[in-house]
Amino acid sequence: MKKLIALAVTIAILLCVCTVSFAQTSTLPSLVLGILQQNFTDGDGISYEFSYDESSEIYYMYITIDGVAATASLASEGNEYADRWNTLCDTAISINTTLTESINSLADSDSATVSTNVRNDMNPDKIVLSVMYGVVVYDIVNDIDLLSAFSD
Repeated sequence: MKKLIALAVTIAILLCVCTVSFAQTSTLPSLVLGILQQNFTDGDGISYEFSYDESSEIYYMYITIDGVAATASLASEGNEYADRWNTLCDTAISINTTLTESINSLADSDSATVSTNVRNDMNPDKIVLSVMYGVVVYDIVNDIDLLSAFSD
């Protein structure tokens, strides 16, 4: 998890160092995605995927971590896996906050939305943890589902 936080800080620095003038807003998402894809590289049982949804103007970060489904399952029992899960939650919040602030700084705005999601490694179509605006909006272990309030 420390490696993920360090990587997020590095990305933040890279995003802030870019002193490009953005006459076209469509240039910013391409630049941001390029920087993220270049610096978050798969390895050590972790893989990353990034996308940008133009209609909602949301940057999506998907993280797949080997063993996260088992950790989530065991964490609900309140053992050492619960500590690992809480560390993962804290790390996702830190990454989300850092990336959001960095993109806002680069764009000279405060309107960037980043959705940081941890995928179920056993079923990648499912999310086990999701953070937006520095807030956990979905957490399968702690039974948090703020997103369901907006569905239907």
